[in-house]
Parts: sequence; structure tokens; C-alpha cells
Amino acid sequence: MVIEYPGRLVELSAKGEKLWEHQTPSLTVMFNVLPNGHVFFPHGGAARGAQEIDREHNVVWSYDSSAQELLGGERLANGDSLLGEGGPAKALELSAAKSVVRSIDVSTTEAAAHGQLRHLHRLDNGNVLLALEGEGVAREVDATGKTVWQFPGVTRIHEAIRLKSGNTLIGGGDSKRVLEVTPGGDIAWEFNDKDAPELGLAFIASVQPLKNGDVLVCNWLGANGGNGVHAFQVTRDKRVVWKLDDHQLLKSVTTVTALDD
Repeated sequence: MVIEYPGRLVELSAKGEKLWEHQTPSLTVMFNVLPNGHVFFPHGGAARGAQEIDREHNVVWSYDSSAQELLGGERLANGDSLLGEGGPAKALELSAAKSVVRSIDVSTTEAAAHGQLRHLHRLDNGNVLLALEGEGVAREVDATGKTVWQFPGVTRIHEAIRLKSGNTLIGGGDSKRVLEVTPGGDIAWEFNDKDAPELGLAFIASVQPLKNGDVLVCNWLGANGGNGVHAFQVTRDKRVVWKLDDHQLLKSVTTVTALDD
């Protein structure tokens, strides 16, 4: 499944055939497919909030936010929703009844609400791993907002995922890099535009570690699209074994998720 900028969810078969689509109420750049098949997504821009929809397009859960922006978020395993609001920047955890379970004020050097937060993930230790786009840093914070780990210098970072090894996989935005970094801040693995110039890498958005060790990578081509691939699967020895480059069906994709990995 992909989300096409600015807010069209599309499910594709393994052969690239369109199986289902849904238009979100406003700007949407990420989503989760839930175990029951429903789709959860935050949405920002003109209307800030989050929704859970079923495959018949019914809204089964929704939240309206008073923040200036809301583009990051995920549904947690316990049924709560973790949302990354901007203006002011905070990681907000809501129960199914929409009561505030936890609210973490996020410190960032980025003043503009739209550029503050992208993907964020709750870690097994209860901390939250943030991609602070404008500041260009992957940052882990505790329940008080204190920084316990960070990796800076990633221009317009879009996503950071903590791996089982303890390393962090990063979708490097404008840097056109996929990085795996150690807790000590060393680069354990990297894939960038020089490794496969034929892909036309423009902006590395979502990243998904697959069960076989490969990485599924989204390449955002900008609001107006472009000539590069929308997504690709790469092995750890840097072989591209799959790519999504249908420019008739899709124009500009910001998150790609393999559903049956």
C-alpha cells in the first residue's frame, strides 16, 4: 500500500495492479494498516487530525487536532494512537476514547509547524523515536521529553526506525541516503544515490525493514512528481531486487508499506 501526495491511499497487488483506493480528508504522508485490515492515518494541512477507516471507506475512529500541523503518527499495539503534532511540537498519545494518556513536549530548533515532525515510533522501552525534519535529526526522548539518544545532520529526515539489533534505520530525506546507525552514532550500512543512479533518488521518505533483511524504501519525487522510481527493495549487499515505477497510476508517493512481509 502507498500514500500518494497529497492524500490518496492505494493498495497494489504484487503485479502492480490497483486493488483499492481511498482519498484522505487533507494532506497525508503516512499510514498504518492494522491487523483487522483497517487503515489508520494522521492528516494535516487544512484539516488536522487522524482517522481509522475500514475497507468500505467508513470512518470508525477520528480525532480533530487544534495544533497547527499533524503529519506523523501510528496506531500502537495496545490500541492507543501516537500522534506527532506541530505548532507546538509534541508527541501525543491518545486512548481509543481519545483521552490523553501521555503528552510529551518536543524541543526542536525548527520554528515552522509544518517542518517539525514526520514519522515517530514508540519504542519497547516506552521512549519515542522522532524524525525531526526541519532540524534534521533522529532523536529518542523519554516520557519527560529528555533526549536520551540522537543522530543529527540528516537534511529533512523523514523516518527513523529502531531495529532489533539496537541500530536505527533512517530515511534520509534530502540527503538521498538510507542509513543504519549504531547506538554509538557510527554508520553500519548506507545506500545512497551514488549506489544506483538509475533509480533517480530525490528524497528518501519511508523505510521498512523486511523479514529477509532487505529494506523497502520510498523515494518521494516531489509534489509534482518526477522520473525516478517511487519505491524499491534493496538487499544489504546493495542489489535492487524490486522497484515501483508506474508513473501512470502514481505520481508522487511518500510512504510505501509491504503488507504481507
